[in-house]
Amino acid sequence: MNFMDIASIRKEYLQGGLRRCQMPDDPLVVFEEWLGEAVEARLVEPTAMVVATVSQECRPSTRTVLLKGLEEGRFVFFTNYESRKGLQIETNPCVSLSFLWYGLERQVHIEGRAVELSAAESDAYFDSRPLGSRIGAIVSPQSRVIGSRTGLMREFVRMRDRYGLSHGQKQEGDQKANNIPLADSPASQDLRDHPASIDISGLKRPDYWGGYAVTPERIEFWQGRENRLHDRILYTREGDGEWLRQRLAP
Repeated sequence: MNFMDIASIRKEYLQGGLRRCQMPDDPLVVFEEWLGEAVEARLVEPTAMVVATVSQECRPSTRTVLLKGLEEGRFVFFTNYESRKGLQIETNPCVSLSFLWYGLERQVHIEGRAVELSAAESDAYFDSRPLGSRIGAIVSPQSRVIGSRTGLMREFVRMRDRYGLSHGQKQEGDQKANNIPLADSPASQDLRDHPASIDISGLKRPDYWGGYAVTPERIEFWQGRENRLHDRILYTREGDGEWLRQRLAP
């Protein structure tokens, strides 16, 4: 496909519109409604959001994570604190979050400050995760250069075996490649169901992994419209904590 082929891809957005006077005073009310509609529409990964951070050299970077809660007006996600985004948040807590719900012709863009959740809050979420996901968080030195996927998966299997999770759960194909499961192997899937006899008390959240809560200062709701005259409604938090609601030009 050449550049002209890409340039010819287009569609009109006709699903809806936004009227500023009909929008509620609290943008979080709108967000919860839109998220609920994205879930009901069975969009792929409706809780996925693009998180943007900035380095000390003022270089931006982005990645996609999953929203795991909207608590006390804050957007919550979890990650490795020693990852690229974690280290950048440590030096500059200002972040942006973007939800892209193309199936509904909608976007939401949020700007705010991220703070670490308490250890108790991170522990509670970590303990609720599937066992395979917990092991993955422990063994992965997120964002660092590694020699190979084989080494990473060998460490995963070692810890899986340490807790007896492989007993009775190894699937056909695990024996291949020295018992190192491929990405799509059943052995690498979540190990949520496990015998009650297995002791996982030692499978604790590592200090380098936990949650962030982003307090929004600016939230923009975008609804696609015909002729690229999209609706953009911006909420900005003022000094008294109230939200100023304005329309932006597309």
